[in-house]
Amino acid sequence: MNNKEEIDIATYMAKIQAKKYITVKEFEEIYSVSKTSQQNYRGRIYDPLPYHQKVFRGKILYNVQEVEQWFENQYK
Repeated sequence: MNNKEEIDIATYMAKIQAKKYITVKEFEEIYSVSKTSQQNYRGRIYDPLPYHQKVFRGKILYNVQEVEQWFENQYK
């Protein structure tokens, strides 16, 4: 990987992280958590991964602040 590719990836990641809401795919790219693991975390009875689901087509979105708080609570 050359320097230009590294800069492009860093710029892309910064752009995603600056968003208020991210998709399942973006979550996977930022936090390296697979789609299946996300599904398992969302389905937990105790301390589930916070998410928002739109009624139309059932698209799942994550609020970045809520996710960051959830990760902080996981490792206390």
